[in-house]
Amino acid sequence: MKQQKLPIQDKNQTNKIQQLNEKSVKDLGLNKLLQSISQSYEQNRLSLKFKDSQTEQDYVLAYHQNVQVFLMILTLQVIIFFTIYFGFSTYKFKRVDGAQNRYYQIVGGYIILIFENIAMCLLSRKYVSFSLYFTHMQSIIVYICMIEGVILANNNLVMVDGMIATFAVLSSLAFMSYNQVHLCIAYIFMFGYTLSRTYFWIDDGFRFYRFNAYFFVSLVMVYIYSRVNHQRDRQRFQQEKNEKQLLKLFHDLIKIYHDGIIITRGDEVVYKNKAIISVFDLNKKLNKKEQDQDDFANDSNLIDEVKYPQNESEAALDLTGSDLIALLQKTEPKFNNI
Repeated sequence: MKQQKLPIQDKNQTNKIQQLNEKSVKDLGLNKLLQSISQSYEQNRLSLKFKDSQTEQDYVLAYHQNVQVFLMILTLQVIIFFTIYFGFSTYKFKRVDGAQNRYYQIVGGYIILIFENIAMCLLSRKYVSFSLYFTHMQSIIVYICMIEGVILANNNLVMVDGMIATFAVLSSLAFMSYNQVHLCIAYIFMFGYTLSRTYFWIDDGFRFYRFNAYFFVSLVMVYIYSRVNHQRDRQRFQQEKNEKQLLKLFHDLIKIYHDGIIITRGDEVVYKNKAIISVFDLNKKLNKKEQDQDDFANDSNLIDEVKYPQNESEAALDLTGSDLIALLQKTEPKFNNI
């Protein structure tokens, strides 16, 4: 004969099943949340861009805000370097060599370069799209202008002293690069341009290969440092965004969670919600404390006020504790036990 289940057993079993289902749903939801957070930070191996479009868009906005100051510094750096180099070159052409044609070419190229840098800086500060291509475009423009200026200034003599300033500018530009694929393409174009221009300028084969080898190794090292710095920048962005998400999640939990939540820093209470009052029965304790204070005040009113003689009360101001007790014992019988 089968034993029939009591209604209370069926209810307990139903409650257990319901609790297990709720726990599994919560675990599944938490796992999906953690999985979505981790997936949003997956990056492309070449460009280092985030695969999640929303995350990448957030990074682009943060990137545009961070490079505002660097744009001005880089523009000033280019202007100062080119002013120094082309200033000496124009002085040499005008006063020493008397080469009027090359003098006007240098001055014209310098003026165009300065206006281009200022315009690119202003547009990049205002528009996000311009700031994303600022590094790659400026690297190509600055390098071509510099190598053409070096070749023009030293047409009959191979001198590469101006290339020092060029690598300083390229390193600074690589520091704030956005897309590493575009930067790599720009460097490949610059190296190919260098091979084609120096092939007709440097007539010594040994110096030609040595110069281009140095240039190639320098570009590779600058590109490596650029990738490392860009990856660190994206990791900082990821950490900051995780902190913001956790704060938002915690804020939402505080709003919908009905149990008491209290946050302390040492002895200081930083935050508490309204439920903490009912959890610790603060209202009851406050009421009890107020009631005790009222009872104490009522008991104090029941004690008769001690009457001092006028001369003794004035003298009691300078008495010690024992003298004051002795004085009180003389006035009222209820102080005999002191």
